[in-house]
Amino acid sequence: MTATGRPVLSLFVVELVERWTLNIQIRKLLYVPMRVGIYLFGLRRKAILYLAAAIATAVANGASEQSPPQATAVEAVANVFATSPAARQERSPLTQQPTTSSVRPLQNSSFEPLRKYFSAGQQRNIDQFLHALSDLANARNRRARLVGNRGYGWWPPTVDDLEVMAVSSKDLLCDRYERPEKITVSPPRRSNGRLEITVHEAFIEHGQDRILGKGKKTSIIILIPENDRWVIDEIVSTLHDSGGTRIDKLTELLRDGIKPLRNAEREISGLPPPEVRKANKARE
Repeated sequence: MTATGRPVLSLFVVELVERWTLNIQIRKLLYVPMRVGIYLFGLRRKAILYLAAAIATAVANGASEQSPPQATAVEAVANVFATSPAARQERSPLTQQPTTSSVRPLQNSSFEPLRKYFSAGQQRNIDQFLHALSDLANARNRRARLVGNRGYGWWPPTVDDLEVMAVSSKDLLCDRYERPEKITVSPPRRSNGRLEITVHEAFIEHGQDRILGKGKKTSIIILIPENDRWVIDEIVSTLHDSGGTRIDKLTELLRDGIKPLRNAEREISGLPPPEVRKANKARE
């Protein structure tokens, strides 16, 4: 048993040594390819990162190249914020009374030439205001005919005509009650895929019978690409005058301007016919 076991053990040891030697040789042979593979993988990873960066840059450049010309943004702001003559001849959009104004009241005739300079969303907001203005004018004129009063300045006594006229005589697009004495416009600047242009205005604030002082306003016009041009999507104005400082947005000015118009329309539409009022008065 002893004589037979030694050769077997010797063969087993020899086999282990040979396997160990072979493993060392294999490791030596594989070392260089493995290192090369690791190196190449690192290069591949860097190449992928560089490629991704190049694609992102190309997309950004492509988007920039496909953007409308910035000249369309300058044109939009220049026309919307153009100053009116010092004594502009207007007609009240509600009563058609001839008036002299230093600003451009928002009505159909003044907005149509400027429509293309506004985004589709802002056009809808403006149209809602104009519809409310038209509905009030129609209600007022119907009532005036019923009572036989054709005077320009007539309003039913229950209507707050001062509030109505304050809204209808203001240039809501530029947030102006007064004609600016000085105006400066910045070049367009990019911001999150949009353009922004800043307009600075200085004006003299007038009261009913006196000058209240000097005021100033800074408006940031936000433009977006639409229909192959830059169009105005929002205007944010910071106003400093005798009343203090306030921040206005075009969207909110339009929404808030609709309220007194609709209130006045409902007030007029809810009045009883003149004949009923006369009969009630006779019975009293």
